[in-house]
Amino acid sequence: MYVCMVLPVAPSMDTLFTGSRYMKAWQQQLPQQWRQKSQISLYDMSDKVHISGITTAITYNMDVIKLPTGIYIVQIITDGKKTIR
Repeated sequence: MYVCMVLPVAPSMDTLFTGSRYMKAWQQQLPQQWRQKSQISLYDMSDKVHISGITTAITYNMDVIKLPTGIYIVQIITDGKKTIR
């Protein structure tokens, strides 16, 4: 199963994700069957890693408030299977 999304980050997108002017955190729901350890990374279009972490939770929060405006890619690696979207 693949779970990834490309996220546009800009002040005008804040209300889409949080309903407020300033985005505090973006929440990614992991599928229930992915309860094993997952590595989650957030890249920009130049392949620079901005956020990376390891979790076993089904919810992973990324604080993106300080990121510059742009398009970002979320990568999730679980059980040796890499997903990039």
